[in-house]
Amino acid sequence: MSGRIEREDGPLARQWLEASSLRPKSPKAGRLDPSTGVTPILLALALLVAPLHAGHVLSPSTVPDSGFDVRVESWLEQAPPCGMVPLKITITNGSKSAGQWSFSTQSRAGSAVTGTQFGVGLAAGESGEWEMIAPGCADASSYHYFSITTQGDGIAGGFSISLPSTTASSSSSSTAFIAMGKRLGQTLWPSVESRMGSSSSRSGSNLRGSKVEIVEAPTDWRGYTGVTQLWMSEQEWTRTIREDAKRAALAWVATGGRLIISVESYGDERFADLKIPGGGVEHEQHSVRQNYGAGSVEIVDDSDPDKAKHTSVAMKVIERSGEESLSMVADRYRTTDLRTRLSSFTLAGPLIFFFVLIFGIVAGPVNLFVLAGGQRRHRLFFTTPVIALAGTALLLVLMLFRDGTGGTGNRKTVCFLCPDQNIMAVVQEQSSRTGVLLGRSFPVSEPVWMQQLPAADQSDRHSNYADMKGNYNESPTSRSGDWFRSRSVQTQLLKTVRPSRGGLEVSTDADGKMWVTSSIQGTLKKVLVRDADKNAYRLAENLGAGERVELKQVDIGEATRNVTRDVKNMAGPVTKEALDRLETQPGWFFATFVEPGQNAIPTLASIKWTTDESVICGPVTMKSK
Repeated sequence: MSGRIEREDGPLARQWLEASSLRPKSPKAGRLDPSTGVTPILLALALLVAPLHAGHVLSPSTVPDSGFDVRVESWLEQAPPCGMVPLKITITNGSKSAGQWSFSTQSRAGSAVTGTQFGVGLAAGESGEWEMIAPGCADASSYHYFSITTQGDGIAGGFSISLPSTTASSSSSSTAFIAMGKRLGQTLWPSVESRMGSSSSRSGSNLRGSKVEIVEAPTDWRGYTGVTQLWMSEQEWTRTIREDAKRAALAWVATGGRLIISVESYGDERFADLKIPGGGVEHEQHSVRQNYGAGSVEIVDDSDPDKAKHTSVAMKVIERSGEESLSMVADRYRTTDLRTRLSSFTLAGPLIFFFVLIFGIVAGPVNLFVLAGGQRRHRLFFTTPVIALAGTALLLVLMLFRDGTGGTGNRKTVCFLCPDQNIMAVVQEQSSRTGVLLGRSFPVSEPVWMQQLPAADQSDRHSNYADMKGNYNESPTSRSGDWFRSRSVQTQLLKTVRPSRGGLEVSTDADGKMWVTSSIQGTLKKVLVRDADKNAYRLAENLGAGERVELKQVDIGEATRNVTRDVKNMAGPVTKEALDRLETQPGWFFATFVEPGQNAIPTLASIKWTTDESVICGPVTMKSK
């Protein structure tokens, strides 16, 4: 519902596209009767109660006595350097007529601009609350800001307000963007901030991020994509956060997020106590970490009465975030196989020289002395524009002949199954080289986070993030603008979360042979399973959905070669880091697909993916005898 207000019969607050990023949390929070004295009372209560759990307020000024109350709040106190920005919109229509409002956001970093628009309506006497997930910055490398403009009934003109900004991480000693629950952050945040800024600290880091109200945590997993680490106390995890927000946070973890929970007693058993799924537990001093999809959940010890130990442990975990942040790994995409296997654009010097030479001769002397010579000078008004148009047409033909239309590219799609939530987290990395593009917009059929990344060679004159410049437009149903440009090499990271009940089931027959049955859509070319109870690997090939194939044991060397050659091939920094952690996790499987592009997130249709690999991994289900 981008840039359009829809009116139909019935309450307008419920008229939404299901795919919209502006989702109704409470489409009808209360019915107001403008003919009674109830309206001002409810408005007054709303104004008094709302600030108790408010984030950063971005509310517009409304016309006095209009009967309209419009509140816009950001869950984050500062604009994140990348990812999406979760907003809460609360509107009370205490007037006697229906109202309409539009909200447009803009994220700017350097010369990269990302924007979107949404619209909403409310009938007279109704109130509503919506969750809006707005796109953040396309360039995670420089200073940035985020603003929202509100227009509509009861608002004088367009009202624009910005979130406070932060500078992107530019060194390994800087922390990434951290979100910390306010209950935990009341003592831990200033303690860590003080220790990091002290002269005795060896880190020299600045704590960047935001303290957040966990009770207002987003119910859409994309609302966490601007955060590298999400911290909260045990009470915030078990009692404060809502169940739908908890599921969204875990879905974000499955796409590569890092969730840290501070507890007074820690150990392996606490994951089960806190109902946190996953596996592959890794112990560190005063903390324990467990993998979940492409990300992880870490439990940190908070038992020290004077909190000094807790602060030290937290500092180590937070300082590690600098290496995990997208702004730190972005440059590494320039040297991945995804990018280096694409040829760079070279300047056609001789061709340009001869074109300019011939064009100059035709437009100059030939035009002046032959086509419009002597008494025919008036022909210049006709011949000059014709020559210019002919030259332009010839140049376009040469470009089409040299670069063609559409483009080619390489993409790697890795799917992480999470059977506890019946979801599949999809992480996709891709690089493309385009010729002349006849169209640059493409449809969006599911909630996807898409991030532009630097792609130019380090030696290229455009390497200083100039390839990130442009306007990146998003709506709930499409993307357009400079996500794909003519005659460009570009790299993107995409993530989505899909419902899935697929998986692999392993059983043992009476003869001791192990068999694997697939409920995953598509044909699996190779399936590598690591036993849950011992350090053994088993391999199966050509496994289709609903089929049963024998698993044959292979040595560790062959298993490693299969993972390196097939699973990790063409993987970018984000997926490779996740696959490295999960490679040795007991009870997990890795599989490649026969069909190219299986489970891939579609983008521009005119791009031909010459290398299109898909991998799926997750825990196996052991069937009892």
